[in-house]
Formats: sequence, C-alpha cells, structure tokens
Amino acid sequence: MTGAKLDLLIKLNELSEYARRGDEFLPDEICNFLSNDFDLTGAALFSIDENNSFHPLGKSAGVKKSQLKGNSFFCPNCKHFSGVQSNNLILDSNCSIQISDNPGNEGCYLINISDLDRMMIKIAKKTAIKQNDKDNLEKAIQLISSLILIWLEKRGGSKHSTASLARIVTETTNELKNSSNNLITLTSSLQHENVTSLKKNAQNILLNINDLNEISKIESNSVSRNQKSVDLVPMINEIVELFKRNLGNRKITFSVSVDKALNKSVILDDQKLRYILSSLLFVSTNLTTKGEISVNAAVLQNNLVKFVISYTGTVIESKIIDKLFDPFTLFQMEEFKNSPLTGLSLTLVKKYVQYLGGEISTTSGAGKGTTFIFTINGEVMADIVNGISQLPKPTSVNKVLVIEDDYATSKLLTNYLTKWGYNPTIVSTEEQAFGVINKEALLAIILDIELPNINGLELLKKLHDNPQTKNTPVIVCSIEPEQQKAFMMGAVEYFIKPINYNYLVEVLTSYKLRKNSNVLCVDDDEPT
Repeated sequence: MTGAKLDLLIKLNELSEYARRGDEFLPDEICNFLSNDFDLTGAALFSIDENNSFHPLGKSAGVKKSQLKGNSFFCPNCKHFSGVQSNNLILDSNCSIQISDNPGNEGCYLINISDLDRMMIKIAKKTAIKQNDKDNLEKAIQLISSLILIWLEKRGGSKHSTASLARIVTETTNELKNSSNNLITLTSSLQHENVTSLKKNAQNILLNINDLNEISKIESNSVSRNQKSVDLVPMINEIVELFKRNLGNRKITFSVSVDKALNKSVILDDQKLRYILSSLLFVSTNLTTKGEISVNAAVLQNNLVKFVISYTGTVIESKIIDKLFDPFTLFQMEEFKNSPLTGLSLTLVKKYVQYLGGEISTTSGAGKGTTFIFTINGEVMADIVNGISQLPKPTSVNKVLVIEDDYATSKLLTNYLTKWGYNPTIVSTEEQAFGVINKEALLAIILDIELPNINGLELLKKLHDNPQTKNTPVIVCSIEPEQQKAFMMGAVEYFIKPINYNYLVEVLTSYKLRKNSNVLCVDDDEPT
C-alpha cells in the first residue's frame, strides 16, 4: 500500500472516530479533509431546514468569515430543490451562497440523510472543477454522508429527535404549570407557614427550566464542550466524599476502583462528567439505607472510559427501569418526589452521556441490586505529554501566541492544543497580543500573515525586532506560499493552509520538551 493511500485511510479512520463519538468538531474536520485531499480553497457544511434555509455547521480555513454558525442563507434558484439534478455535485456560478471570491469554481452537493434531515456540502477550487475531480468528490461525499448519519444519531440531533424534544417540553410544561398553580394559590393567602412551600415551588421551576434549557442546547448542537486535562482519580474521590458526609445514620460503605491507566491525566469534559456521576450517586444513596455503593472506572478501546456505579439498596421496578431516563419517570418512585433532582435530571444525564460519545444502561434485580453502566469519550494523555504536563511550572509561565483572524481555524487550533495539554486563551487584536508579549515569556508564536488591517510580514518583522520575542521561534501560516519571504524575516516553520494540525503539534512538542507551556490564541474574530 502506498504512503498516500495509507494516509487517506488514517484520515478516514479519524473522521469515523469523530462520528462515532458524536464529536462537535466533525463538520469542521470533514471540511478540512476535503480541502486537504482534493486541493480545494475551501469547503463548508450546511444543514437545511424545512424552509430550505441553509445553516452553517462547519467550514475549512479559507472560507469566507460570513459562513459562521448562527447565520442563515437562502438560495432561491437552487437546482437541488427544483428537481433538475440530484445526488451529484452541481456546478452553478449563479448560486446565491458563495464561500470564496471565485463563484465560477464552486459546487454543491445535497445530502439526503432521511426524509427530514438534509445537508449540503459546498466546495470551492482555484481552478475549474474537471470531470475527474467531480467524480472523486462525489465518491468521497457519499462516504461522508454515512459518517454524518452516524454522527447525527450519536448526538441525538436528527429530526426524529425533534418529536422527543417536543415530548420533553410538553411534559416539563405540565410540571411547571403545576408548580406555578401552587405558587398562585399560596400567594393568594400569603402566610408565614406558606413561605417554605413558596420557595420550594419557585426553586423547582428554576431547576426544571435550567435542565430543559440544557437539553434544548444539546438537541440543537449548541451546548458548549469544555474539554481539558483532568486528574480523574482525585475528582471521583472528591465527589464520593461529598456523599459520604451526607449519609446521616445510614450504614453505607463506598468503594472506589480505578484502572492504573487512569492515574494519568485524561482529556474530557469534567463539568458534564461531574453532573453525571453526582446524579447517579444521588439516586444510589437515596435508595440505600444499608449496604455498599461502588464506583469503578476503566479504560476501553477507541478512547472510551467506562464507569460502573452499583448499589445494594432498593430494587427499581422493571416498568420504571426500562424508562428510567425518560422525563419524570423517576418521580414515579416515592423516594424522589421531594428530592433535589428534577424530573429531567436523568434525562439530561443520558443526553450528556450521548453528547460525550458514549452510552448508558441500567440493570436492577432482587439480590443483585442496581447497576448503572456508562461510557464517555476520554483520551488518556500519551506518556511523553503526560510527563511534560507534570513538570514543575516555572515562575514565569511560558505561552504560545497564535495570531489568527479566522474563527474556524482558531477554534480548531484551540481544540487540538487543548487536547495536547495546552491552555488556550483568545485575544483579538495586535495591541492585545503585544500587551501579552510585554508581560509573558513565550515558547513560540504562530502567525497568520494574511490578516485584515495588518501586514503580516511587517508584523513578523516587528516580532523579530522586539527584544521580548527576538529569540522566540515564529511559525507562519498562510493560504499563499510565501515561504522565502517568511524565512528571510525569521520564521522557523511555514504551514500552507489548511494546516496539518498533527504536524503542528509535533513542532510545538519539540519546543515543549524544553519548556513547559500554556497557549495564548490571538484572533480578531470573537468566538460566539
């Protein structure tokens, strides 16, 4: 097998992993894959709603900044909707949605995921798209379509989930109405003894609204993911200790067992994991008056971490266990009618697990107790990176300065750098960048020389002339090949966009072996 074919298989496998995890960055990764492997100037992925409006999901470097999430577009003469052509790449210079400055070399491909789910991939090339290019792109997009379907199902984001969300909203609304009616009744004859009930109903409304809002964000793919390096063992012990202190007179023992592999730092979303563990442990302690509660964590293949929580207390009836994660099912049990959990708490637990690329299940039976098993995506840091991250930090923390005007690129940089143990911070102007330079010692600088209102090469010269950064390695990124000028002005590496992030990390790691570092990203396009 040739090196090029092997590299392609590796990239497709990476995309497949993103899809199976339901990773929020898959749309951007797909667009970067197409741009890299088909010599495109840009690619963008859109979802299409029932009104035939286009909503950006992801884009590669080089795509117009107007194609950002949160915007919407409409193409009144779209040939895909007119029925003239389907299931192929359409080249139409009159398309109203343009991702480059040369619409004559753009094409779009409609992806029919289901009767309700539709997406479109828009591509742009510097030169004319030839028939051979068109055929190869169509084959690649057909493969990508299956990955998108896996991704949607994993995230619960396909249209069939709309009915699920509608049901959740309906049931939550009924619950909120009950609490609101109680408030009205209590306030009509407000007395001291009613204040406690008044406060309780108000808190119940607020908690339900918060959980409903979070579920809505997950369904619309707008929830934030806070991936970072986490020491899992101390975190689990900390959560367990909180429950130990609230046992009262109950004779419950806790046991915690964690794989040795998890003694290293793990890249995951600790906020959502805390919510999942705390909610399941609350259910376990609430149904146990005497016995044992165990928490186990282990590493699986494909960057998955498996958690098992078991308790020997009250058995959950089969009619409830089968629907335990449905809205308000938990409230069918007397033990939870006056608990701090809302009717959506376990529904949100399941949504979080799925959002983090895992699955959850529950079993319960007489003599066996109840067991919760769930997995989430969590990458154990490589030995070398883990070792570096544990080196003593110097008094003056080293940082990497990334000067980049494109939000999609800066977001991907942030994702990759965070994944490898850096701590990204985003600022948006040259002034802010030099403000940091004057205060911090830098490990390296990553500079996009094509910036609005700034001559990148002149900025490179300023960096080289500045006493604070004169000896700081500068890595230059650009759409256009201008290596000679950049190297003459002091650059140590030159990347032509789209950036090979794996190689970039290798370059930074070579410096990180000498210095422990945090990362500062400079981007004039504020994240939304």
